[in-house]
Amino acid sequence: MGIQNEIEIYSGVDHAFANPSGERFAPDASQDAWEKTIVFLEANLQ
Repeated sequence: MGIQNEIEIYSGVDHAFANPSGERFAPDASQDAWEKTIVFLEANLQ
């Protein structure tokens, strides 16, 4: 079927790492994940 996908595993980062008010907030991983999300959405929601 040829479905393209990409999985990013952020080493040492726990669940809810993108929540800036949480104890597990990881700003670098969060920024990278958000940038990749925007690229994906721009490419696929035309």
